[in-house]
Amino acid sequence: CQRARQHEAEALVMLEMRDFELGVAVAYHPWLEALLVLRRMSEQGVTPSIRLFNTTIQACGDVEAWQHALALFPALRACRVEADGSTFAALGVACGRGRQWAQAMAVLDDMRLSGLPLDVPTVNASIRAFAKAEQWVRALALFDELQGVHTWRPDAASYSAAMRAWTIGQQWQQALHLLDGLLDSRRDSPDKAVVPEPIGFARVALACSEAGVPALVRAVFRALASTSSEIDIDDDSDGDAAAVAAAAR
Repeated sequence: CQRARQHEAEALVMLEMRDFELGVAVAYHPWLEALLVLRRMSEQGVTPSIRLFNTTIQACGDVEAWQHALALFPALRACRVEADGSTFAALGVACGRGRQWAQAMAVLDDMRLSGLPLDVPTVNASIRAFAKAEQWVRALALFDELQGVHTWRPDAASYSAAMRAWTIGQQWQQALHLLDGLLDSRRDSPDKAVVPEPIGFARVALACSEAGVPALVRAVFRALASTSSEIDIDDDSDGDAAAVAAAAR
């Protein structure tokens, strides 16, 4: 009994320390140290929280350690921890950064099987994963599929991801058509319309430039100026150095 009480006390200490320990770990060596925290907790018989799993998955994804990120999904199930929307979004991001489009599809399937509705962050991450792996047809099929779902509310990042897929597939006319439609909606209902992220404009402008249509390039950047938004010239999170450089010029 005494040993049981001692073990219980140690577990409580771990529960109290885990958030602090994770914060320290992520500050220095995000994915390796975060994984170490999970292992220590397992050795202590303490069940990690879903927030802890999500943060660790995200830390792995940040350094493109997608294999480790995906391995944590069966691990959390083994611990009988219930995944949430943030779990699947983090897994989708990890797949995107690793250009693992097939794994991104599996993440979407797992989310559907879990009974959770496909949310915007997870879908956006999956579209990016498809696009970065040059599976632009799959990316746009997913985007189009969700247009008919009444609970689906795409945000600025959703449209930017779709534009990325179109431009990768050299379908710049489609991307331009979508941009025109969004800008028209903004003029009609400025309070309700969604405008793509500035990098989305840059992607379309670069595609028009590569297609040899300079007049459209200027038109796209005039449209961007009308939104009072600016492109961060240091933004290359999706490998869009060319689009950002074009915008900077």
